Amino acid sequence: GATAGGRLRLVVAGAAAAAALGAELALLAVVAEGSGRSVGGALGIVTDVAPDTRPGRLAVLRVALAALAAVAAVVPSLWRRSPAPALALAAGSLVATSVAGHAWTAPDRWVAVTSDVAHLGAVAVWIGGLPALLAVLPVLDHDRRARTATRFSAVALGAVGVVAVTGAVSGWQQVRTLDALATTGYGRLLVVKVVGFAVLVVLGYVNRSVLVPLVGRRVGPLRRSLRLELVVAALVLAVTAALVHRTPPRVTTSEPVEVTVTAGTGDVLSATVDPAEAGRNDIHLYFSSGGAAGPVAVDAVQVTAAREGLPPRRLRVVPVSTDHVSVVGASLPSPGRWTLEVTAVRAGEPLVFSFEVPIP
Repeated sequence: GATAGGRLRLVVAGAAAAAALGAELALLAVVAEGSGRSVGGALGIVTDVAPDTRPGRLAVLRVALAALAAVAAVVPSLWRRSPAPALALAAGSLVATSVAGHAWTAPDRWVAVTSDVAHLGAVAVWIGGLPALLAVLPVLDHDRRARTATRFSAVALGAVGVVAVTGAVSGWQQVRTLDALATTGYGRLLVVKVVGFAVLVVLGYVNRSVLVPLVGRRVGPLRRSLRLELVVAALVLAVTAALVHRTPPRVTTSEPVEVTVTAGTGDVLSATVDPAEAGRNDIHLYFSSGGAAGPVAVDAVQVTAAREGLPPRRLRVVPVSTDHVSVVGASLPSPGRWTLEVTAVRAGEPLVFSFEVPIP
């Protein structure tokens, strides 16, 4: 009906607009972390930085697709003709989300990406259907209310099955071992997510078996249960968002990177980057003459980090001894080849070293 259709149009437009805003804020946060700026400070460089990197281009694509989906829903004439354009644009945004995340870097890339896209799509149908159902139930007559609730319950049941299977596949791709499931931050968050999923399944079973058959006569109990299901789903999605920012256990077996670089003066820099993974790293720098003279005292040291598409940013250096300095908790937030440039001053003369750190 026209009233239900209008309510659905507002739900879709609001959700798509929120998706566009969320993707834009996530892009700003990544640029801010990678460049050492605040989120506000990243505003000035995001348009220059984002097109130069694959994650940046995919993030821009996600923003554009979600914004266009909002337009396709908010224009009444487009929506009345067909919801297909909004659906297609939303599906494109889900694919862009998947190929920008952990699935793209998994060992079995196409298995992981296909599974992840199906997982996101099933979650979108199931969880996205909850606010849609809540929006239309009050304005439908008894017969249509019962048919709509029963139909959605059947669709949600199929979506739950897809979520379970694809979630298991994705979990295996990213975790690999039971030990990693119990001993890593990523694994523990995944367990919390599975527990939340189980709670949602129980609520869905109660809805399907007890409350949906009653909805033709009384809509209140089902609406209250749907609201509770939506709250639990929001918490599960929050855990999922935290997982996105965690390094999966399958790539947490990296060895520290050890590098030796010689300057034009013959002085030598020995560097260790530990654990050489996306996220926080400790960097230790040792200066020597490269010969029998041994360690060399330096007066000052400056370290900058850069990656393709991101401008160099200065890292905070902590002196340990006259020939040894550290950078504690240096943020190398994304995979790629990071270039570290070290400038030391010895007896008034600058010594410049440069080396690359591959981050898986």
